[in-house]
Amino acid sequence: MTQHGSFAGLTALVICLVIAPGGLAGGSDSTTAVESVVKTSRALPLLGGLAPDDGSERNETASDLEALSTELDLRLDFSSSALVHLGIFQDEVAAEEPGPPSSGGDTAAEMARKLQDPLATIKAIMTDNDILFGTGDDDVSFSFQIQPVYAIDFPDAGFSLVLRGIIPILGIAPQGQRSIIGDPLPPGGSDVWGLGDIVTQFMFAPKTEDEWKFGIGPQLSWQTRTDSRLGGPGWGAGLAGILVGNITEELAAAFLLGNLWSYDGDFSTMLFQPNLYYNLPTIPGAYVAYNAAITYDWTANSSNALTLPLGAVVGRTFDLGGGHGLDLSIGAYWNAEKPQGSNDWQIKFGVTLLLP
Repeated sequence: MTQHGSFAGLTALVICLVIAPGGLAGGSDSTTAVESVVKTSRALPLLGGLAPDDGSERNETASDLEALSTELDLRLDFSSSALVHLGIFQDEVAAEEPGPPSSGGDTAAEMARKLQDPLATIKAIMTDNDILFGTGDDDVSFSFQIQPVYAIDFPDAGFSLVLRGIIPILGIAPQGQRSIIGDPLPPGGSDVWGLGDIVTQFMFAPKTEDEWKFGIGPQLSWQTRTDSRLGGPGWGAGLAGILVGNITEELAAAFLLGNLWSYDGDFSTMLFQPNLYYNLPTIPGAYVAYNAAITYDWTANSSNALTLPLGAVVGRTFDLGGGHGLDLSIGAYWNAEKPQGSNDWQIKFGVTLLLP
């Protein structure tokens, strides 16, 4: 082959190397690039006519370039098909590759809303815990509540049934009391620890499309105390009702009102619990809330019957994945009104596990 033929072949090779790689990631563009190379290679024989050689050299150059062009045709046809398939394969891999994991922010916010709704169709294990300061003779008492919640949906019947248990574990200082217990403990001795009287609630909540919904049902008290000084209603019963809704987009509300009576008539206490949750829009799952219980003992004199706590808690719900959630909260309340022996103020904290 002559010098001109070698130069033309080298030119074709350089064009192939420059253009073909540009189409590797382009799918259909790769076919266009390859076709451009083929057309360029077919046009190369014309370059031989520009060389100032004699006819035999031009004929030899043209013949050599024609052979090179035919070989390039075969190889580039194969490359074109391979590159097209490669582009499709890359597109499929890109489609199948998972995106970045979700932060779970929206899911955490939804879980928080469910836990703030006492009528939500959920399964959860809640706790409501208090460290009571200034009880009795300026001592510290403790109240821990385990509250399993199990909601059953009856879509055909148009309602749901929410079952809730309240299991109190108490540590009461001498001369101290909780409003739900009644009379303060006698002076002297040590703290009394044990299980109090368990209360179960059965809330029937009709299905509704309204922004506000309600539930109503009986509550039963069981004499499960491990010490007579930790007694509450004992064997008793009562009625409770609840109203749930959203005041604003961020402010959720639930109002619980109920009364428990003992069968022997020695215990009658009303409980009103206004739950107000302000959900922080910038932190999914985070909130500031008032969720304390206001109680009134109908068997006590009026100056010793009301318990009125004022304060707030902060909390946040976390999405653990797989439908599991964890809610943590902590805050403080001061009793603006309280019976004799009850606490001056308290630290309240909660740990709740949401189940799928």
